[in-house]
Amino acid sequence: MTTGLQLPDDNKPQETLAAIMAEKTYLASPSFEKGKYDSHGKPSSDFSTSEFSHSLLQQDARKLEAQVDLPPTQRVPAERQASLSKKLVFLASYFFLNLSLTVSNKAILGKAHFPWLLTTLHASVTSIGCFGMMGSGYLKVKRLNAREGAVLTAFSFLFTLNIAISNVSLDAVSLPFHQIMRSTCPVITIFIYRSVYGRTYSTQTYLSMIPLILGVALATAGDYYATLTGVIMTLMGVVLASVKTVATNRLITGAFWPMEVLLLMSPLATTQCVVYAFMTGEVYELRVALANGAFPSPTLRIGLIANACIALALNIVSFQANKVAGALTISVCGNVKQALTIALALLSAGILGYPSPVIINWNQTFDDASLVEGGSHLAKIAGVNEYVSNLGPEHDEDLVLMVDGYDIWLQLRPQTLVDRYFDINRRADERIRKEVGPAVAEKHNIRHEIIFGCQKRCWPWTFGDPPCYAVPNSSLPKDIYGPQTDTPSTNDENPYNNYRQRFLNSGMGIGTVRAMRKLFGQAFEQAQVESNIGSDQYIFSRIFGDQEIWREAVRRDSLQTTSSLAKQWMSGHPKDFFPQQHLEEVRKKAASREDGNFEFGIGLDYGSEIVLNTVFAEDDTEWLYFNDSSRLQEAEKVHVA
Repeated sequence: MTTGLQLPDDNKPQETLAAIMAEKTYLASPSFEKGKYDSHGKPSSDFSTSEFSHSLLQQDARKLEAQVDLPPTQRVPAERQASLSKKLVFLASYFFLNLSLTVSNKAILGKAHFPWLLTTLHASVTSIGCFGMMGSGYLKVKRLNAREGAVLTAFSFLFTLNIAISNVSLDAVSLPFHQIMRSTCPVITIFIYRSVYGRTYSTQTYLSMIPLILGVALATAGDYYATLTGVIMTLMGVVLASVKTVATNRLITGAFWPMEVLLLMSPLATTQCVVYAFMTGEVYELRVALANGAFPSPTLRIGLIANACIALALNIVSFQANKVAGALTISVCGNVKQALTIALALLSAGILGYPSPVIINWNQTFDDASLVEGGSHLAKIAGVNEYVSNLGPEHDEDLVLMVDGYDIWLQLRPQTLVDRYFDINRRADERIRKEVGPAVAEKHNIRHEIIFGCQKRCWPWTFGDPPCYAVPNSSLPKDIYGPQTDTPSTNDENPYNNYRQRFLNSGMGIGTVRAMRKLFGQAFEQAQVESNIGSDQYIFSRIFGDQEIWREAVRRDSLQTTSSLAKQWMSGHPKDFFPQQHLEEVRKKAASREDGNFEFGIGLDYGSEIVLNTVFAEDDTEWLYFNDSSRLQEAEKVHVA
């Protein structure tokens, strides 16, 4: 979800509909004759509403008006009449609001997955805002003739149709594939302008399209998956998006002022989104959520208000930006955000002094229809396995930091991260030596070399599976959330709020090359057997759970003497409940390995010292500032029992 009237996952506000392609709509209709504006640049009381245009764009409109009688190929596009400073102001505002709305949408949809109803909120608030401006005299609308009314109606229908097609295609293609296809919108936009309007572009413009698309490809490489139907639907969405971008620009540089288009179209879009919400069952799901009484929470209400205000501001700015900057520039801006996340990750790593990253599975495609996500998750394991396997023994003690590309930013300097890595492993080694005994730990080389992130919910497994019940308890204080620690939360939006994080999250992993080579070798073998996995986290969690069962198995095997067995039976042990069947299964797995064990040195970052996993823990953090002690005190009142 990006902007505008915010229809799910497509929503570039600049993308509207190609219903107006007539030559005369390229021209500005407002006149600016003396006496039609007061000293403040607002329309005088006797000024015809059809002649109104915002003062910021008056000079551009005058220049366009002078071109009425010129052939289409000789007219200067509106964006070439606007000053550079004006373009930069609108584009910067557009980009900032676009990014802000994307972040806000992701947060809201994570708590309440009602994309069409959220779009309805955006469109309705935009309508209210526009009518408010009209009531205050800032915005006036001319009376539409039959043709103009039909054009705007078709305009709004195509807007929502494009979003609907995009949503359908997302069910048949992976998000990275969808992004790389959408990155071709500027190319389609150029083609439309050349073929329909005869506009020409410089060689530099054509060449700039290459790194633009490659940048998105770099950000999404390795996760491509699509069915034939998905490819066709995505292509249709790309063409419609490009046509809408051009049509929007033609419309708002012609007979309509941008705000006028926004006012007239937003009520139509609101109505259409409500229809879509009924058709997809969102309205029914919302009624059920409201009946349960837990929706919306006070925090979500505030978030929705802020989200709607951002959407209103973005809609206003985006329509203006399309006019002053042009359809092609707006299409290019849509690509910038798609590559921004990975660019910031690489930038943060570079600023902090990390080594250059290695991109795994570059320029590979994964389209096996029999596998989840086309086999891309299996390919993640295979790609890293190939990389670490090709590193010689001289690299065994080197550290490998493996992070997700889309949602990880680096904040710790390398030395801080390395220091914490060794400290976490030292404490984990002390714990396991007490649990299994120093002799057992030494005999079976039980020590920690790999650290994964940690989360509160065991996923994608269930509690009766080894990745859930067999893993160690969290090392966080048992009362970190007060008396309610490790009990279900009353917050229906996240029942895991009060749980200490305990389960593996594969978004970040760090370990020696030696340990990673062994882990990924096992993961690759296991993935061959269970190839239709939902994620790489499925495999790593399975190995972690089996490792903990194997540690318990060798601990029990070490109790050989009668006195040891009697002492064990009298005192009990927290892992006595481990099913014998699981213990025997892991013993067989260990026996089949060349080294005869199932130790991989995996541990977790329970205290979020290296990585802060926010999934199921969104309410565990607060924004703090170095110079604001009062904010720290307020946070402590909320989070410290």
